[in-house]
Amino acid sequence: MRLYTYEHCPYCVRARMIFGLKNIPVDVIVLANHHEDTPMQLVGRKVVPILCVKPLQAQKLL
Repeated sequence: MRLYTYEHCPYCVRARMIFGLKNIPVDVIVLANHHEDTPMQLVGRKVVPILCVKPLQAQKLL
């Protein structure tokens, strides 16, 4: 799993905290605030956090 975040985003901090509390391994990718390309490609707008999960990984979370 990959979690795309901005460093000063309060929602991103919460997402990282939950993964840490639940001991769920996740690759955190911190984007620069001016970086818009990745969020636009993944979800169509500049918004974070974005969690990218492969289908088999999603089944393990349930």
